Amino acid sequence: MDKEKYVVSEGSGFFVKSDGTFVTNAHVVEDAWYGRIDQDNYVYDIEISSVIKYSEPYDFAILKINNTYNISYPTFTLADDYDIGDTVYSIGYPQGSLTSVISKGVISGDRIEGSIEYILSTASIDHGSSGGVSVNAQGEVLGITSVIFGDGYFGSIPNKYFENFIPSNSNSFTKSLLDYFHPSTTVFLTSANFEWYFDVSVVRTSAYFSSSTSGWVGYSVQVTPKKDYDLSEYAIALFATVKIQTNYTYKYDIGSYTYTSNSSEVSYCYLTLYELYGLSDSTTTSEFISVFYNQFLYSIDGFSFDITSASGTIIVYDTPPL
Repeated sequence: MDKEKYVVSEGSGFFVKSDGTFVTNAHVVEDAWYGRIDQDNYVYDIEISSVIKYSEPYDFAILKINNTYNISYPTFTLADDYDIGDTVYSIGYPQGSLTSVISKGVISGDRIEGSIEYILSTASIDHGSSGGVSVNAQGEVLGITSVIFGDGYFGSIPNKYFENFIPSNSNSFTKSLLDYFHPSTTVFLTSANFEWYFDVSVVRTSAYFSSSTSGWVGYSVQVTPKKDYDLSEYAIALFATVKIQTNYTYKYDIGSYTYTSNSSEVSYCYLTLYELYGLSDSTTTSEFISVFYNQFLYSIDGFSFDITSASGTIIVYDTPPL
């Protein structure tokens, strides 16, 4: 699932340890924020709690579910020996099926694609079957069902690529999907680093000539995050100087720009933070109005925005690992 907990990928998997450790394809969980499994005959989905081993080159992931009640899960036995012509069965959940589907075929040989030597067979799989099992006639797992080749054959990743990474210790140090793919750093904002993380600009300006002695200039400030930040528990305050050029004369204003996570009120600006993690859009249409006396205001010719101080804390999510 993505950061909003919408499903973006589905696949299959199989238990390799009774504590809830299971195997699937890496591409099934790639870049995930959260994940769950749906097991046959269970009413509730179960949270994926940790990443034990993830390998993009060999397209496998060893994960563990949140086994709160210490249930003992049935597991498969792994086997490494097979011959051309052996009967093989592919088991998975194609096309989002809620029940497993089994197809029968024979082993046709091996095929090298990229860094993987696949087991080639005629046991059909479909989208959604990725991460399922290829088993022999004795019910032993030969590999992970993974790929549909253009010539009508199907490929499975042999156990030799992942079996040595299955931990013997159930308490091995691991990370959640969120921490693995989107490790976070807490950043304390200052005037020096604020514009590393946010774009600040005057996006709407207007000038009005009211009499021979006065007029006003209105402008709106937009603050836009450069990446995905978590602001759900923090407040951001800005103090800035805006310099506006009108009729070839520069005018200066000092304003306070404030955002708080529990309120949509923003002072003296039009602030747009867009849709952030755990946070809805927060905007206000108030303009900061500046009254300039003895000026004939016909147009706004230019502007600049300088942050004199900033405070607040954000959580920055880093780029997912390769």
